[in-house]
Amino acid sequence: MNRIVFTLLMMLSVGYFATVQAQSDDDDEKTIFDKNGEARAYITKKNNIYLFTGEAVAYLTNARQTNFKNVFGMNGEHLGWYTDGIFFNHRQKVVGFFENAPNVTAQASLIIPDKYPKMPVFRRMAKPAPLKILTKPFGIFQWSSLEAFLRSGMR
Repeated sequence: MNRIVFTLLMMLSVGYFATVQAQSDDDDEKTIFDKNGEARAYITKKNNIYLFTGEAVAYLTNARQTNFKNVFGMNGEHLGWYTDGIFFNHRQKVVGFFENAPNVTAQASLIIPDKYPKMPVFRRMAKPAPLKILTKPFGIFQWSSLEAFLRSGMR
């Protein structure tokens, strides 16, 4: 009888900790919104960017400039930069943002689509990032398509 109770308690505790772990993994993911405030992608704590279809499309690495990160496609192409919760393309147009990004006038939607299972991540060798010196744009941003930006990094 004691073995049965012990086994049941162990099974319940393992299930509880697995659920807590799955929830904490989702808590570490941040949603990326487009110019219309619609959720289009999300980033994991490992800096991989996924579409809600589960496709891994890009990842972040440290840039030469302070407070900037490079955005590389999974195909190894440099797509743009990220700083202060805002994603920029090579023409310094804003393509996406996090909900708490400063100076963004678009309103983030409260509707976040369901996530499909993540596909395996395979990063191709990245080409060097451009040596362009970036400045943070202030005021009114020019926008570009987030989905086209991220899909250009697919294999």
